[in-house]
Amino acid sequence: MIQRQVLVDLIIATLKEINPPALAASGIEPTADTRLFGKQGVFDSIGLVSLIVEVEQAVAELTGKAVTLADDRAMSQQHSPFRNVGTLADYTLTLVHEHPGQPG
Repeated sequence: MIQRQVLVDLIIATLKEINPPALAASGIEPTADTRLFGKQGVFDSIGLVSLIVEVEQAVAELTGKAVTLADDRAMSQQHSPFRNVGTLADYTLTLVHEHPGQPG
């Protein structure tokens, strides 16, 4: 079963790979609390989409499960799963555990 910290590390690695200008300019090492979108977020909407696609692909490679992170369920939540690295990891973990198929 995949652990939350594995997903946090995966998202941080993807974030560093994309290296959005706001992150590069801050000079701060990303953590689970790094804001992704919204006030003080490191991504604009296009950058966030890039991150989501990259994370979906990485999760599929890691777990063998295809998850869709940006769906109606994500968009309808009172608190966005895209607020920070940790909330995205939590939401991704939920989807991986709910998804039928190979063990995640």
